[in-house]
Amino acid sequence: MAWVEQVETQQADRRVALAERRSRVGDTDIADAIARLQQSLTALEASQSAFARVSSLTLFDALR
Repeated sequence: MAWVEQVETQQADRRVALAERRSRVGDTDIADAIARLQQSLTALEASQSAFARVSSLTLFDALR
């Protein structure tokens, strides 16, 4: 019986956690999320561009 009660408790905990996650997703401000995503993408593109420029350099380029 203890095992059944333990499983029921775990399921109840999971239901609560799932309800909390759903609430957070539903409360998300879409405009704010899009703005943050765009900022992240811009930063990613900038870092990729900088890496591409730096990785193509050689020691000879530095000596010029």
